[in-house]
Amino acid sequence: MDTLKLEVVTPEKLLLTIDTGMVTVPGQDGLFGVLPGHAPLLSGVKAGQLVIGEPGKGQRYVVSRGFAQVHRNQVTILVDQAIAEKELNPKAAQRELEQAKGAAHGVSAEDPAYTACQERLAFAEACCALTATQR
Repeated sequence: MDTLKLEVVTPEKLLLTIDTGMVTVPGQDGLFGVLPGHAPLLSGVKAGQLVIGEPGKGQRYVVSRGFAQVHRNQVTILVDQAIAEKELNPKAAQRELEQAKGAAHGVSAEDPAYTACQERLAFAEACCALTATQR
């Protein structure tokens, strides 16, 4: 088999189902690529760019934290949020980044809101990074 079935799922919906030759995932321990025939894998996903197809040529999404499962040429990405590159607005992304920085400012690691603030900030940074490549 020379393709993978990719599904991107958020709590709200099945966002995407597509056949592709490659997917690059922002894993918890760094980016990893998946090609057809990849060994089974379960990995954490951190906020960053999910690239469907060849890097530099494929579709790009910003994803938040979650999980990725690879099994029998199927890749399932379960994340809290995912936004297609074409749906990103650079000004809105920059505004969200500033708001996330403000919300995270002064929140200590002992504060129950710390993790949520850091995740919001990481997602906003990933959105801004992707919009910067659109210019």
